[in-house]
Amino acid sequence: MTKKPRSSSPDLKQVTDEKRAVRTWCTRCGSQRLGTVADKYVLNVGFATPLIVHVEARGCEVCRRPVDPGAARRAAETAALRVVVFSGQANGATLRFLRRAIGLQSKALASLLKLGPGTMSRWENGVRKIDVNAWVIVACLALEFADGGDLPTSRILEAIGGGEAPLLE
Repeated sequence: MTKKPRSSSPDLKQVTDEKRAVRTWCTRCGSQRLGTVADKYVLNVGFATPLIVHVEARGCEVCRRPVDPGAARRAAETAALRVVVFSGQANGATLRFLRRAIGLQSKALASLLKLGPGTMSRWENGVRKIDVNAWVIVACLALEFADGGDLPTSRILEAIGGGEAPLLE
């Protein structure tokens, strides 16, 4: 006999009974009715207004909670990433969103682009106009990340690397 878990930290729990069958239910409401639920995310991506992204995820049909909220959020950020890249809005806030979406710290991206961390900061805070070539490189990295690739652009940039020469001349 399978018992319901006591912890409510994750919304859904999986418990294996004696027959090794996995039963899943919502720890929030106790329902076993799982299916596809719609979720809405409001993301600040650097546009004048926040971007609203709707995603479908596996979740509880009663209380409408996704099984894995983290995965649903990542799916929303990936969709937003594509919107940002193809929007044509190359500004500091969109650069920051793309950098964070691919999981790079500002210092690491600055090093990859052969820039000082101060330059990255000035770009992201709107103090200085962004170099279009650098924004395109970051956008390509973001698209490769969204496609689940191994970021060949970053490997190419690292291979070119070396001294203090500017990235693009």
